[in-house]
Amino acid sequence: MSYPTNKKIVEIEKRRRDVASLYLGGSKQWQIAEQLGYDRTTISKDLKALKDQWASSAKDDINSHISITLAKLDQLENYAMKMFAEASRVGKAGGNTAGYWHKEVLETIDRKTKLLGLNKPSKFELDANMKHDIQNPAEMSDEELQQAIENELTKLIDKRNGTGEPSD
Repeated sequence: MSYPTNKKIVEIEKRRRDVASLYLGGSKQWQIAEQLGYDRTTISKDLKALKDQWASSAKDDINSHISITLAKLDQLENYAMKMFAEASRVGKAGGNTAGYWHKEVLETIDRKTKLLGLNKPSKFELDANMKHDIQNPAEMSDEELQQAIENELTKLIDKRNGTGEPSD
C-alpha cells in the first residue's frame, strides 16, 4: 500500500476545498466533476470525506456547547444550593425564602436532565387508530401476525428515536 506524498495531500485538500465551495453553493455532484475536471467517483469520495469531517466537527461543537452549558448550570446550582442553605438558616437569603431557592435548584437539575437527554419517556402509548401496514390480519398465521406486529413496533420505535430506519 502506498501512501500519498505531501504534494498529493496538498492537491487533495485544495480539490476538496473547491468541491466543498461548489457543493455548499448548490452545485450537483456531476456539475462539480465537470467544472473541476475530475471523475464523478473522485468527487463522490471527496463529498463523503467532507460530510464525515463536517459531521465530526458538528459533533465536537455540540459536545463543547453541552460541556459549557453544564458548567454554567453547575455553577448556578451551587449558588442556589448555597442560597437555599442560607435562607433555611436565617429565614431569607437575597430577599428570597428557602422555597424560592429550593425551586431554583430543582429547575437547574431539570435543565441538566433535559440537556443530557435523560428525560426521554421510558414508554410510549399506542394509538388503536394509527395507520399500519398489516393487511388482512385474520388471514395470517400466528407466526406471520407476530412478525408483522414486531415489524410495526420496530417502525414506531425508529420513528420515536428519529432514525426512520429499521433497527437491528
